Amino acid sequence: MSIIKTINRNINPNRETNNYRCKYGNKNEFDILRVNIKFNGKTYTYEIESKYLNDTDSIHFYAYPNGSSLNIVWSGSIGEHIKLVSDDNESGSNKSGCLGSILFLSSLLIIICLL
Repeated sequence: MSIIKTINRNINPNRETNNYRCKYGNKNEFDILRVNIKFNGKTYTYEIESKYLNDTDSIHFYAYPNGSSLNIVWSGSIGEHIKLVSDDNESGSNKSGCLGSILFLSSLLIIICLL
């Protein structure tokens, strides 16, 4: 049975920065990191296996509110491995990692455009 560590983050669109930290501590104490991101009455749930986490104690994401929806871009190589497993817009249905991959590729395009 896998040990799941859960982190809950609330998105505040009036915050000065869109950078959010998810502090998980020691990655060797759990198997899966689950991040629930709440925005505008909706919850987006992401998961990543602890073996893909860096030897730090946290990961970061950028939240970009777009009306009633939310775009999430994960920092560093985390975007390659973290997967959107559900959002309450889909009645909790499971999703493949396609959206996470699309967001990761979108973040790369943003970085390239900024250079």
